[in-house]
Amino acid sequence: MLLGLVVLLALWYQVKLLDYVEWGDESETIIAARMLASGMHLYSEVFNHHGPLVFLSGYLLELAGHFSVASHRVPIAVLQWLAIFAVYRSPLFSENPDKHIFLAIIITAMISLLPGHQLYGHAYIYQVIAGLMVVIIAAHYTLPAIADARQLSHARVATGSILIACLPFLAITYLPAAALLFLCSLRRASLRWTLACTLAGLICNVAFLGLIGSFKGYMAYHIYLNAQILPLYNGGQGIARLIKNMLSMILATAPIESFLSFMGLFIGFAAVADLEKARFPWRSTLLAVAIATLLLRGVEFHGAAFWYAYIGVMALCLAQLHLTQKQQLIWQILVLFCVFRLAYPTLVGDDLLSEKRKESTTFGELAKAITNKNDRVIAYSFQNFEYLSADRLPASGDFFYLPWQEKYNESPRFGIRINACDDIKRTEPKLMLIDKWMVFGKYPWDSYAGCVQGVLDARYRQIPNELIFVRSDYYDRAVAFLALKKKSSLRSALLDAH
Repeated sequence: MLLGLVVLLALWYQVKLLDYVEWGDESETIIAARMLASGMHLYSEVFNHHGPLVFLSGYLLELAGHFSVASHRVPIAVLQWLAIFAVYRSPLFSENPDKHIFLAIIITAMISLLPGHQLYGHAYIYQVIAGLMVVIIAAHYTLPAIADARQLSHARVATGSILIACLPFLAITYLPAAALLFLCSLRRASLRWTLACTLAGLICNVAFLGLIGSFKGYMAYHIYLNAQILPLYNGGQGIARLIKNMLSMILATAPIESFLSFMGLFIGFAAVADLEKARFPWRSTLLAVAIATLLLRGVEFHGAAFWYAYIGVMALCLAQLHLTQKQQLIWQILVLFCVFRLAYPTLVGDDLLSEKRKESTTFGELAKAITNKNDRVIAYSFQNFEYLSADRLPASGDFFYLPWQEKYNESPRFGIRINACDDIKRTEPKLMLIDKWMVFGKYPWDSYAGCVQGVLDARYRQIPNELIFVRSDYYDRAVAFLALKKKSSLRSALLDAH
């Protein structure tokens, strides 16, 4: 009965999360998918750092029409339940007589905990997709392979191998995790089937890249720019960075919950190692290193993949417990806390989910008023939601603009070059939003967007007290619309006051 209540509350909680806070990377993914659905090609005509697979669900949705942030979160919610089901059906879990208790805890952890703490575990971003995939791989394939190879059916091997092949196509930084997961899951009895399924996964991903993008562009932007240009600005993503991120979890500089989580994970892997029938638990060790590499980009939203994997592995370690009657009572009390946690926004207040997504912006309303459906706009430096608010496509393949894009264009590779300034000069968008972000507090707007600023100075006028720039021949119309909007808002406020 308690498990059923947890499931219902978790579903309700997911519905609430559809309107929870939006993150710029999420809007970035949606806008890129929308551009691809319009016929543009990833990496050669649309700039992006991320791997091609992250755009799959967004691309399919946008082929059917323009969808909101909430709609693009539905596949993430479905993937969460697939991960939970994979844990539930894992051979390490399914035979436990107390599995309903542990499953309630797992559901609560996955659905309600990860959206907070700047992890954005509810959002349509590649880190979340990768983390949920790792949960499925570990529960359905890797951990059964470690514990007892006889538990590996053809379906389990196929699912795990294909998903492992998919990880590097979400982000190249997941290549080490994919390689290690492949090695620690590989069993001699299923060697040929594993290789065939892994190859099939690679072929499908390469075919999808060929469908929506450019192979040369993939090498230029996702490989070269991420490996050679971006480290000049973000400190790099190598072994030293990984060690630093891992140490930040166990040193006094990290939040206490990170320290406790690391200790819990260490205990969990000790339990996994105990399952391995070998003198030295090398498979368990490789699994631990694989999950550790998910911290390559950091412990905040870039670490969402790590935290999902953490929950999955810990859940399967809990599954090794067989509770006495008294212990069941104690754990049932914990399940009651899970019920309360999921019900909290209704029973006590909406504080947990009070930070709502933006539905519209001044820029978006103005764009709809003075532009046509086929007109394109610009929102810089990194204001991707403005395109969704305006319901307009970007006027450049560089639909956001940051220092490393300018740096790359000084010495482009493989004949791939998207030039924001040239695009803006050619399309002459009626409307641009420019926030002139000083990136990371170090790189001012003029240091990376001098050419764009030159176009602004020559052809555009800024709306007073706004970040909005309007092409000179549309300026009066824009000012008149905003004045009318302000007057209407003032009238509504006065009526509400009376």
